[in-house]
Amino acid sequence: MKSVKRQSRFMRKVKRAVRSAGFRRLFPVLIVGCILAAVLLASCFRSGSRSIRKVIARELDPLKKMDTNTVSKYVPGDILFPEGRGVETSSDEIGSVFTMFFKDFDYKVRSVKVSGDKANALVTVKTPDSRSLAADYTSALLETLIMDQADDPSVSSADISLEERFLILNRLLSQNTYETVSNDCTISLNRVDGQWVIDQNSALKNSLVGGLISYLSDSELISPGETLRIYLEALSKMDIEQMSTFLGLENLLHSEDAGKSTIAQSLLEQIHENYDFTVGEESIDSYKAAVPASIVTLDGDAVLNAYQEAMTEYMNSPDALIDGAEMREQKSQELLLEQIQNDPPLSESETTFYLTNDGSSWKLENPGNSLSDALFGKLAQEPARQTSDETDP
Repeated sequence: MKSVKRQSRFMRKVKRAVRSAGFRRLFPVLIVGCILAAVLLASCFRSGSRSIRKVIARELDPLKKMDTNTVSKYVPGDILFPEGRGVETSSDEIGSVFTMFFKDFDYKVRSVKVSGDKANALVTVKTPDSRSLAADYTSALLETLIMDQADDPSVSSADISLEERFLILNRLLSQNTYETVSNDCTISLNRVDGQWVIDQNSALKNSLVGGLISYLSDSELISPGETLRIYLEALSKMDIEQMSTFLGLENLLHSEDAGKSTIAQSLLEQIHENYDFTVGEESIDSYKAAVPASIVTLDGDAVLNAYQEAMTEYMNSPDALIDGAEMREQKSQELLLEQIQNDPPLSESETTFYLTNDGSSWKLENPGNSLSDALFGKLAQEPARQTSDETDP
C-alpha cells in the first residue's frame, strides 16, 4: 500500500516537471510572438500616420508656397463675404489677395489618431492675427458704405460688390503688418478606396485662415463706440457736396434761391473746417447702446442770437420800410451769412447717439438726422425758415 502511494506521488512530480519544462520551452515563443505582434501593430500605425502626414503636407504645403489655386480652394469668396454682390470674383483674383495672407503661413502636425477608416490629426497653424484683420476690414467696410451713401443715400451694404470687398482686404494686407499667431485645429480624414482624403469642411477652412470667417460674422466685433467713431471720422473726410447729401441738406445747398444756397454752402464750409469730436464711454443694454460724444462745432445759439439782434436793428430802421419785402429778405440773408462767415464762435456740445445691433453689426440710428442735429443744431433749419419768417413787414 505504501509502495502504491509513493508511486502516485512520484508520478505527480513527474507530470509537474513535464508541464514546467513545457512552459519554459513555450514561454520564449510566446514572448517572441507578442513582440512581433507589437512590432507589426506599430509598423501599421507608423505607416498609416506617415500616409496621413503626407496627405496633409500635399494639401498644406502649397499654402506655404502661396499657390493661388490652393488658396482659392480654401478661401471661397461666397463664404468669406456672403453679402457681396456683383460679378463673381475669379479664383485667381481671390488667390492673388490671399497669397499675402499666407506669406507667413506655417503648420506642424502634432499627433495623428487612426480609427479604422477615419483619422484625426492635431495641427498647429500659424497665420496673421485674423481678429485684428477682421476688425480693420469691418471698420474699412463701414467707412466705404458711409462714403458711398454720401454720394447716393440709397446704397446699402449689400450693394458693395465682392470685388470691392476683396480690394479692401487687399489694401489692408498690403499696407498693414499683422502679428503672427498660432492656433490648434483638427483635420479630419477618411480612407476612400485605400487612400486618405482630407475632409475639407467649413471648420477646416476657418481654421486655416485663423478664424477669419468667424470673426467677420461676429456682430460684436466692432463696439458701438468704435462704430460711432467711424461715422464721425468719415464726416471729416467728406467734401462739402458729400456732407450735405449725407446729412440731408442737399436741397438747401442747391436751393433755387441763391441766397439760401450761399448760406448753406458757408455753413457747411465752417462746420467742415472747425469740426472735431471725442467719443465717450458706451453703455449697452442687450441689442441697444447709447454712446455720448463731445462735438466741437459752430455755436449755433450764438450765431442765431447775433443774427436776430442785427435783424431787429435793421427792421427798426427806416431802411426796412423803404426796401420792401424782397429787399428785406435779401438783407436778412446777408445778415445771417455775415454771422456765419465772420469768425463765428465755436462750442463743444454733449450729444448722445443711439445704436442698434441687428445681428450682423452695430448700426447708428438715423445717422443723417442724428449727426445733422449734433453738428448744426438749430442752424440746420433756421437758414431756410428764418429768412422767410422774419422778413414780413
